[in-house]
Amino acid sequence: MYKVKNITPQQLKDTRKLRNFYKEFNLIPYAGASTYTSHKFLKFLCDLYDLSGSHANCINDLIRWCFTGELDIVEKKVEGLKQERNGIGLSQKIEIAGLMKELGLSLVDIIRLTSELFREFKKTGNAYLHYKEVQVGSTKKVFLYVVHASNAMYLNTKDNEPRAIVISKNFFEGTFSNDEPPHLVRVYPEFSNTSTGRETIIHLKYKRDESDWYGRPETLHVTHWKVVEWYSALHSVKVNKSENVSTVGFAVQNPDPNALTTGESAEDHLKKFKKGLLDASTNRGSVEKVDSMFVFGYPHGGKPPEMYQIPISRDVNYSKYSIETASDYIYAAHHWSKILNGFERARGGIGGNVLIDEFITKNESIVKPTQRAWENHPWQTVFSMMAEFSGNSVFNEIGIQFDDNISLLVGELKKNLKNGTTDNNGTERSDTDVGSEQVPANVSGE
Repeated sequence: MYKVKNITPQQLKDTRKLRNFYKEFNLIPYAGASTYTSHKFLKFLCDLYDLSGSHANCINDLIRWCFTGELDIVEKKVEGLKQERNGIGLSQKIEIAGLMKELGLSLVDIIRLTSELFREFKKTGNAYLHYKEVQVGSTKKVFLYVVHASNAMYLNTKDNEPRAIVISKNFFEGTFSNDEPPHLVRVYPEFSNTSTGRETIIHLKYKRDESDWYGRPETLHVTHWKVVEWYSALHSVKVNKSENVSTVGFAVQNPDPNALTTGESAEDHLKKFKKGLLDASTNRGSVEKVDSMFVFGYPHGGKPPEMYQIPISRDVNYSKYSIETASDYIYAAHHWSKILNGFERARGGIGGNVLIDEFITKNESIVKPTQRAWENHPWQTVFSMMAEFSGNSVFNEIGIQFDDNISLLVGELKKNLKNGTTDNNGTERSDTDVGSEQVPANVSGE
């Protein structure tokens, strides 16, 4: 009865040149069917991050709350098991951080790489971490890079062969550059050997459809709303670019050709008319010329100038509804809050502070689970490889933990409420205005 089909990849079909290029080098496009390929769909998803404001704001805000601040070194966690982590002494943490940096990876690098990986993951459903070991004499170094999703394509290997990814910046050119040839790297747990060591690609992907190779964005179901927001903004740009400046027009009778002096044209006459009118009625004229009322003469026997109002149509309500609806869907898909992102202002609630409640809810439901997931993978895998490469078993015993930035902020907000600094709307209030019932019982300032 119903016939519904996802038309986006079909609308973004690759050109014949690109299809032949992928077929020639045995590459797996991001999307497509037996009759067409749509690696362009991957580029389209990357573009949406730059063009959909709500989409980018959610991703950037999640990165800010999840992965900024300082990093803690903790006891290794068994993935999938709920457990309390035993603390590690400060002196031991400093020693481990030093060993890690000596090998080539600092705590700051981990924060930066995690943020980059998360951004790629949210944009396309895929994140690629290139891990490389180099040994020269007795010196051992580890190098890690984030491979942009548009620069990675799977090689169409057989089921019994190790999977491999081709790295290149020319996948949308239809030919490889001689200056920067493609680089083939096997996917973890397999390794590619190099002249100085080995390397691998850790591929993180969000599985949501039948694709056996690539992930898809978690927010794929609101792709069209991202496009709506994009085109709404583009429409505003076009309107502002081609905006009517004039709101009033005059139809003026041309002068008698026989009355024109030598070298004077009707166009010159109209320019003089326009200049005199502007001098008398706008800020272009001098103080002496501009007045609330002006008198402007026209040639004797000529037809008086006629004035025309120019209406400017703006369907503000529809435009506002369209953008707000698109933004609502995008924020809901990211499970994020417009209040925390600054799109909406928190309003006071009965028996609690909405802003604090919103922070607590999102911290427990989104931020902390996201942090725990990215602390485990890919970093436990990286530490395991570093332990094997360096021969130092301490890397097999540790994990990382990101800052709980929101709990720190909630504690400050609670103090401000108790001290009478702000109310639910962020305005100043006195100590007598603040009751204990306005601070939720589950908020801790510690």
